[in-house]
Amino acid sequence: MKKIFLVLFSLTLVTSTWAQTQRSTLRGKTKDGKTLTVQYYQGTVEDRIESVKYQLVDELQDEIKSLQANVKDLQNRLDAANKQVKQLNLQKEQSSNNQNDLATLNQQLAEKTEEITQLSNQLDSMVNELNQAQDENNRLQVQLDSIRYVLTVKSQKKESPQKSPIIGIEAGVGAILLGTSVNDPWVKDITLGEQAAIYFGTACLSESFPVSVEAGVGFQRISMAAHRNPCETTHDGFIDNDHDHCQAIYTFDNFTESLSLNYIGIPIRLCFGQPIKDRVSVYAKLGATPSINIGTPTLVGDGTYSLKGHYPGWNVTLEDIEELGFVSHHDFYEDNKVETEIKKFNLWGNLAVGAYMPLKVVPIVLNVGFKLDVPIMQIGSTSFIDNGIQLPERHTGLLQNGGRVWIPTFEIGFVYTLK
Repeated sequence: MKKIFLVLFSLTLVTSTWAQTQRSTLRGKTKDGKTLTVQYYQGTVEDRIESVKYQLVDELQDEIKSLQANVKDLQNRLDAANKQVKQLNLQKEQSSNNQNDLATLNQQLAEKTEEITQLSNQLDSMVNELNQAQDENNRLQVQLDSIRYVLTVKSQKKESPQKSPIIGIEAGVGAILLGTSVNDPWVKDITLGEQAAIYFGTACLSESFPVSVEAGVGFQRISMAAHRNPCETTHDGFIDNDHDHCQAIYTFDNFTESLSLNYIGIPIRLCFGQPIKDRVSVYAKLGATPSINIGTPTLVGDGTYSLKGHYPGWNVTLEDIEELGFVSHHDFYEDNKVETEIKKFNLWGNLAVGAYMPLKVVPIVLNVGFKLDVPIMQIGSTSFIDNGIQLPERHTGLLQNGGRVWIPTFEIGFVYTLK
């Protein structure tokens, strides 16, 4: 049973992990109107920002570095041209009497002046482009900081414990496992039990851990059953109605017993994990349910017995002589008057694990899981009125040890947050 619950709990965790690792898409527009699409897997806010930064900011910063290098190169060329102009002017002053030299120098000065004008225009254009790129970079940085803040707040809101109280309803059906409540030679029959509850859950008790308290009212129905295969047993020292000693031979046929119990209870439990409206989450609940038995439960039994007497001294076996106490196919439960005593109050231990799954169309969270209920106190007992022919082996099948049962249940429910 423990292995089954571990496997089910592992499947629940795998389902939750899969639901939280789906790929998402972020869309936006650049300054020139182009649509940008960034696909990423769910992660931290920093992971999302880095995805955008890699495709936008890093590319723009590479462009800025290239423009800065071009500006520096143009500035160096412009400085060199101005230096050459100064040298030509100096040569012109020194060669004022030579007309040929003056003409050559004037031509060279005109060429350098034209080159300086072109370089200046290119430099102005490049500086203007660099300024625009830097302005775009600053704008993107501001936008990214804004996105980082919004996503951080949203992420913290998603990942932080739910702050609002809840109201939930749940119902379940499961097997009734009798455990030590039935001993050999009785055979345990597996039956079904039903339960339903409505409960209120507080907001998280801790800022850093999703734990809350739940309490409500619920109904539980338990159906128990067992049967005993046909068998025969002997008992020495039996005294018949004539006070003669003999060996009693008992035969038991078609024994069955059933018992139905109804409880009204108040489940009180700690819940680890909270319902989240936009993603799957898991939960575990641990608690107890004080319950009151309602109705008048009665053990329903059916089966016959036969009693024969063997007298060794005469080597004879007598049967079907009611005057001596020997009967055939008599109703066991009617002859022995079975009495059932069910405890009015009981306390059940509860353990539940499962997953919360949001419903997209309505603001309600579905919860699906498995629950185990175990009675901490005894359910009750049965006894017979002694009519002088009872054997220890003929005790009742159910409630032999007070009613120790295990009730694993599949449950489903709905949770509504009050905020």
